[in-house]
Amino acid sequence: MIELDILSQNEVATDGQPAVWRSAEARAGHAAVQAIRNSEQHPGAYAGDELEGDAGPSRRTFMKVMGASMAMAGLTGCRRPQEKILPYARKPEQVIPGVANYYATAFPMGGVVQGLLVESHEGRPTKVEGNPEHPVSQGATDVFAQASVLNLYDPDRARAVRVREAAGQPAQASTWADFVAFARRARQAGALGAGTVVLCEPSSSPTLQRLREQMEGAGARWITYRATGDDAARIGTQGALGRNLRPAFDFENAAVIVSFDADFLGAEDPNSVQNSRGFARSRKMDRAGGMSRFYIAESQYSSTGGMADHRKRLKATRIPGFAAAVAAGLGQSVGNRGRNYADDPMVAAIVRDAQAAGGRALFVAGPTQPAAVHALCAGLNARFGGPVARYYDAGETAEPPQAEAMQQLVREMAGGRVRTLLTIGVNPAYDAPAELQFAQAMAQVPTSIALSTHRDETAQLATWHLPRAHYLEMWGDGRAYDGTLSVIQPLIAPLYADAHSEIEVVNLLATGEEASGYDLVRE
Repeated sequence: MIELDILSQNEVATDGQPAVWRSAEARAGHAAVQAIRNSEQHPGAYAGDELEGDAGPSRRTFMKVMGASMAMAGLTGCRRPQEKILPYARKPEQVIPGVANYYATAFPMGGVVQGLLVESHEGRPTKVEGNPEHPVSQGATDVFAQASVLNLYDPDRARAVRVREAAGQPAQASTWADFVAFARRARQAGALGAGTVVLCEPSSSPTLQRLREQMEGAGARWITYRATGDDAARIGTQGALGRNLRPAFDFENAAVIVSFDADFLGAEDPNSVQNSRGFARSRKMDRAGGMSRFYIAESQYSSTGGMADHRKRLKATRIPGFAAAVAAGLGQSVGNRGRNYADDPMVAAIVRDAQAAGGRALFVAGPTQPAAVHALCAGLNARFGGPVARYYDAGETAEPPQAEAMQQLVREMAGGRVRTLLTIGVNPAYDAPAELQFAQAMAQVPTSIALSTHRDETAQLATWHLPRAHYLEMWGDGRAYDGTLSVIQPLIAPLYADAHSEIEVVNLLATGEEASGYDLVRE
């Protein structure tokens, strides 16, 4: 492997940023590296029946050879399997061997839920599909929901409570009953009020929100943590509109769609299922008013970019300038920003089509773009989006920027001002910025509790590690991307007896009493 080059002080790129290379060949300007840059595809990328360039046999040829090899290998071991099937001694009600049952539930991820219909055989969840009666899912799901059932049966899941008696000692096996006793003692000693900090993944659960308010009322502090850092969309939208609102785009009825590095059809978008459905309908030739026109400027080739009528490849750092040029062309004040793209023909085409769209132009910014780009899009949507771009209150709590909150937390942990730290579904010891030195600061906290499905880096450092229940094992609730409330219904009892949901753990710490997720959601 070739190490990255060390920059000298006088090597600066044309846009004013320090020049950076990935290898010595890139710095030397070798022709092979330049060819990769120009093609956007690495050598050997699949293109039709053959590989690009002279890279040997195609994927299709390789699969033919491997398929034949496996078939020949299987002939040597063919024999009739012998299985013994025993009937139920007492057959459960509503269970017929070989006939599936279906249950409605919801899959939480990224602060929203997807409505699901889960297939179950003999009491075991086996297949996930979208709930056709859910207004967002409408029978469809994304890849993460499809794969979520595999996590239920993951052999590496955490199975038991573990506790570290003293710093530097290895964690020992414990029980949920031991943790309940510890939580009650800590409440009586006043260790779960002021000086308690909760680091939680994004959640739209009304039940968890109620318990959060209860803990904050007792003096605890709650921080929503994202591994990717600040939510630029939330900050930018709040700055432009003055409120914490969530964008919802009606791609089906949009005449012009402009994306600034937003892969809104990709699985990473929290509303990709509904976006894909609406975008597909907008591209029908027989649609009233004609099919939509789609422009995109993006930093890497995406599934969304492959659908565009006009695509521009730009560095991520240059897309804000391109967006500012579009905004300036549409009469929005942007100062001197965007002057480098004032004469770009694609900017002129976007401005012309957006003005002629009759109030049905959409402007979408990607999550990797800064808050300023999201603010620009919010302003443009307010003027040109009309009924196809709306912003609504999803019940999210207004919070300070995550970067500031994490810096303050690390200072307080290192200074001994945090008595108890609870992490829910996050792993900051692994994915927090290295300069924060989160793991070192966490070691100064007297009591740390990690609730996670796996024994990750943060769980290994924690005083207590609690196995987290899978969403197919627990009761819960949440809001879909459009704000629709949904109930999370378990299909199976927890595979591991000590596994509990986040609302059960937070309720125990907030009240000192045990309660089932079912009772908490009903309440």
